[in-house]
Amino acid sequence: MRAALPAGVTLSTDLHDWDGDNPYHRPFAEAADLVFVSGVRLGDRAAALAAGLAPRTVLVTGGEAGAVLYAPDAPSLAVPAAVPPAPVRDTNGAGDAFVAGVVAARRRGDALPDAVGYAARVAAAAITHDGMEYPPGLLPRP
Repeated sequence: MRAALPAGVTLSTDLHDWDGDNPYHRPFAEAADLVFVSGVRLGDRAAALAAGLAPRTVLVTGGEAGAVLYAPDAPSLAVPAAVPPAPVRDTNGAGDAFVAGVVAARRRGDALPDAVGYAARVAAAAITHDGMEYPPGLLPRP
């Protein structure tokens, strides 16, 4: 994968179900610059997994517990979950909304910590809607 990319292009992967051990996921993690992984299966092994993937940036999501950003040459950064702007209706797709929020914010030039904060707000907005199609005006402004 890496060899097929033009110079300067970054690659991210969402390995939401990786337990850190399954060898199927490792090549994807090692090819990416930014790795998203759920902390559900990792538990207290998340920091060790992130250290083992250095120099990649690893974002460990934890649902309502927020996320932890592990970036090279920086201390880990805990990012709290955002408060949903309305009652929670459906949490399906919250992780995907989070990933999309990070990618969108990075594409517009936001620094990674700011992009993660924005992603938390996107995920919080997404869970207030039933289903995967969001009505106009649902997502937070940058």
